[in-house]
Amino acid sequence: MHADLGVSKNQLAEEMLERELQAAALLLERDLTGTLELLHNYRKDEHLQDVIAEVARAEADEDDPLPTNMLTSTRTLDVYGVADAFA
Repeated sequence: MHADLGVSKNQLAEEMLERELQAAALLLERDLTGTLELLHNYRKDEHLQDVIAEVARAEADEDDPLPTNMLTSTRTLDVYGVADAFA
């Protein structure tokens, strides 16, 4: 039992976690409410062409966030030598 507060450390930890979870739940609820409002106000006819243009611009002007490397050989591993038999 914690001498200053008159509660055990476990009880104190549980109460602190409960308060933190309640605060996190309120933030999550606010975020989800905002997302629902955005989705509710979304109109395909108003936004689709702008989104297509933005994607096209990003493809042309932005660096690829996940660059790839070309393989130097297109030949796959042939452990049984089948390709060599027909070469």
